[in-house]
Amino acid sequence: MFGIDLGLTISSITLIGIKSKLIDSFIIFGDTKEKDYWIRITDMAQYLTESIINMMKAKPEIIIDPLVAIEIPVFPWRTRNPQAYANTQALYAVLRYKLEARGFTVYDVHPISVKSIARKKFKAKPKAKYRSGKNLNKLGMIRAFFKLHGKEPNYHTKAGRETLADSFFIAQAGIEKRRVILHGRR
Repeated sequence: MFGIDLGLTISSITLIGIKSKLIDSFIIFGDTKEKDYWIRITDMAQYLTESIINMMKAKPEIIIDPLVAIEIPVFPWRTRNPQAYANTQALYAVLRYKLEARGFTVYDVHPISVKSIARKKFKAKPKAKYRSGKNLNKLGMIRAFFKLHGKEPNYHTKAGRETLADSFFIAQAGIEKRRVILHGRR
């Protein structure tokens, strides 16, 4: 299952396998100098699509099902930025169209589901610095990844580690959603 953390400035793709084994990951940086948001949206969707296909080609020894989980864009109430929300919605729609046209099955996952799956990696209630309310914040997502793998996501910047941790747990949420759809709750 591929997990995609969407963004026009930075996006990431993580491929996980059975039992949430990390197989591969990739970060894409958007062109912040481009002022036309439609060009930025279509370019990012194209880069993400090509990167997923290239990741599949790079692992010929592994059977990779064309399954993708994408975190649905939700309106950022605190920032009240309708332009950013509209751009993310457009990116989501274009990317989903491109992937489905290539035969991928796309699962939408809600950000709260993603954070809930990551939170289960903590044995007790996470410290306040890892939470905002009941949900994990970006630092909490990195910490949950660390608890699972014994190391932080492999990237040299904080933004890179944050997006890789998010895309990993998005993929996990996609696997869980697929399981529920195919087999019902157990």
